[in-house]
Amino acid sequence: MDKGSVINLRMNRLGYTEPAIDGKSYEAVFRRLQPVPTDYFCEPGSPPNLRDRALFDDLSYNRELRRNQRIIKARFQGGTIAYVFDDELELYAAAFAKPFFRPDDAETGLYHVLDRLGPMDKRQIMEELDMKGPEVTKILRKFQMAFKVYEI
Repeated sequence: MDKGSVINLRMNRLGYTEPAIDGKSYEAVFRRLQPVPTDYFCEPGSPPNLRDRALFDDLSYNRELRRNQRIIKARFQGGTIAYVFDDELELYAAAFAKPFFRPDDAETGLYHVLDRLGPMDKRQIMEELDMKGPEVTKILRKFQMAFKVYEI
């Protein structure tokens, strides 16, 4: 196999040679590239974007996928935020989870509050446990990297 064939194969696999024209073909490219990170400079909560791989507005399409909980935001590869399809989250959690052992009292308390009261944002957790923001953020990040909690 020559260098040109390898480059062509890689460009095709990455979705550059045949950009997606609809949701089905876009989903196939997205699945090949998972976990898909957000743009480097973006607003918090922005969905991922596969630049130059779709012939339609994939940012709004991904926003809709996120709203319908079809793609899930998680922390991969040392804390990098990226998205995967919901039906493959278990696979990526098994591959990328960074488990932790012997949780301290604050981590145990926060986990019990989330388990008992359900989905909460950072402000609600701070009020419920009377904790400071940076401490909650640190614990939530640790939970996310262990795939104990995730953000939709």
